[in-house]
Amino acid sequence: MDSALIVAHGTRSGDNSFVESHAAALSSISGLPVRCAYRRYSMEKVRPAMESLADEGYRDIAILPFFMYDNVYVRSTPKTFGILDGSPSGIYVRNGAEVRYRMSEPFGVCHEAWEMVAGMLEDADDRILLIQKEPLGEGENPAVAGCRRLLESRGYEVSVCTDKDPQEDVDAIVGDGTGWTAVPMMIGSSTRLELKCTVLQPIGRAPGVAGAMSEILSRLR
Repeated sequence: MDSALIVAHGTRSGDNSFVESHAAALSSISGLPVRCAYRRYSMEKVRPAMESLADEGYRDIAILPFFMYDNVYVRSTPKTFGILDGSPSGIYVRNGAEVRYRMSEPFGVCHEAWEMVAGMLEDADDRILLIQKEPLGEGENPAVAGCRRLLESRGYEVSVCTDKDPQEDVDAIVGDGTGWTAVPMMIGSSTRLELKCTVLQPIGRAPGVAGAMSEILSRLR
């Protein structure tokens, strides 16, 4: 591959600087030009970004969906630049030139992201509360479920709650907070819950994101 495109949701405030910072760090690690595009709340859309990369001569583009799990934004990303069947890999044609593209799994369901979370917890307490923005159906979303399994395999006691859960229900889990560390399993937004335990930053804002993305790129090569 000769370039990469991070595709994120975009924030309501329009401040996507944390995504741009990850792109700059990923470029430094990988040696590739890395651009950003957003599905909402930004003028920097996917199709112009793909066109710009193609017009600059790049012919093998890796697409990194910066989402917690598979959703309509991820699945429809190839359609935004003209791949009507939505295939996650294939050939994109721009002004007669063939450009190979390949899209990874959403960041949150990648094993590399779960390993990043484990690294964030090296000096943390043994009891971990994973906060998911919302469940899928009646259970954990796949990003949270996978991360929970990995952490439990490392000896952590893991509980899961939803950011929309009643405060009293979450308080019943962590009590006075002793021995607990909470991890918001989210890309940009912080939890609305007020917890007495240590609460880490959302994983999408963690400094280890670029390193995890670099490993994901290696799998795509």
